[in-house]
Amino acid sequence: MSKLFDLTGRVAFVTGAASGLGFAMAEGFAEHGATVVFADIDAANLERAVGRLAQAGYKAEGVVLDVREPLRIRETVDSAAAKYGRIDIVCANAGISGGPPFSEPAGRIENVDLATWENVVKVNQTGVFATMQAAARVMKPQRRGRIIDEILAVTGRRNEIDDRGFAGRDAQQAGARSTQHDLRIGFGQWLRVGIE
Repeated sequence: MSKLFDLTGRVAFVTGAASGLGFAMAEGFAEHGATVVFADIDAANLERAVGRLAQAGYKAEGVVLDVREPLRIRETVDSAAAKYGRIDIVCANAGISGGPPFSEPAGRIENVDLATWENVVKVNQTGVFATMQAAARVMKPQRRGRIIDEILAVTGRRNEIDDRGFAGRDAQQAGARSTQHDLRIGFGQWLRVGIE
């Protein structure tokens, strides 16, 4: 498997990397030879996650990052690129739940709190866009790179409306699809976007 998926010398940047799917992605990259920058808002879990990989002998570092702050995303990605001389993979994984699903009274659109909606959009849509944008700025001069929107990759491949999800999820996934499409058009064949 390592020969088929050799990332030796590559650099990966993963948001939401301190736990769950983000950690699994980051760990997988590291196990196959990549240097991985773990970015997460949860400083305590971040330290544990990076320490776990460091103990196993993998190359990893952690940086505290709130993806609701686009300028901070750009600074963090640029800093990693300057430190390592490149970024080959960026995984926009950070995401949050918006609360109860449509199928529950509290999750029905007429009952969704606007502050909750706006916070979810900031993380799951604007945060993903800003991460993709920062990645593209670094990867364009390299003429090489891979951007993965993990939120869309995992939950956004269905065309039908799913009443199990938060009211804003479908809108956020549509925005992520549009961003992926724009990146493919704007940066050509050398920049691969998504998991296809």
